[in-house]
Amino acid sequence: MSNKTLKVSEAAELMGVTEQFIRAALKRDKFPLWGKAVRMKEGGKCYRYIILKVPFMKYIEGQWDATEVNTEG
Repeated sequence: MSNKTLKVSEAAELMGVTEQFIRAALKRDKFPLWGKAVRMKEGGKCYRYIILKVPFMKYIEGQWDATEVNTEG
């Protein structure tokens, strides 16, 4: 695993939630600042999960800057 990304299991442990929670949230684009779920095949059921380590750690440590989370122009 890259030192720039986290596994779903690592993110779940750090957040104190289940892996299923992380996967479901990423599929619903609930954490767009640090993670994405990418469908591997059009109409398929398989996903790849990308969790960016630096933004994820800032999120769980509460270190977001207001300009970083402002998604409106």
